[in-house]
Amino acid sequence: MKNRLFVSLLMLFLINIASSQTPLRSGDFTVNGIDYKIGQLELYNNFVFSPNHKIEVPKNPEMVRNNTVPSVEISPRLTNREQLKNMVKSNFTAEQIHQLRKNKEYINLTMFVDSKGKPLYIWFGVDKNTILTIEQLAKVHQTVKTKFVAETASRDNLHLELNSSRLSDRIYF
Repeated sequence: MKNRLFVSLLMLFLINIASSQTPLRSGDFTVNGIDYKIGQLELYNNFVFSPNHKIEVPKNPEMVRNNTVPSVEISPRLTNREQLKNMVKSNFTAEQIHQLRKNKEYINLTMFVDSKGKPLYIWFGVDKNTILTIEQLAKVHQTVKTKFVAETASRDNLHLELNSSRLSDRIYF
């Protein structure tokens, strides 16, 4: 009788833990007081995960040293990519990373940053069949938003004259 009661309580506990992680599906969600939106891109069979609020991205000038904005010459590239990758991975256990690697998962991370590299707005693209949960993506979002500062480079450092830039990277586990 005691064994049966113990096993029943253990099962309830494990079910509760498993259900506390929400798999991805389209809709609006709140995690730790922050509203997120998840939409599905049918064309690419992906989900897009983003904060559910509008932001004002600082406007850029129309020209920077005789180059129109946007242009390839001004487009910055991320130079501290490894730092970003490690910061994203720091939100997962070794076991989770192993499973994500096994599934060949990745996060397409896109962000607008201000002229100093501070993230203004971040969104993710993930495979529709991901094992990542809403809570995990929210944790990654908050980590990058609060701790990451993008270091960038461009031809003749033209990007330094911009008020904001869009950066994208695919982070493999």
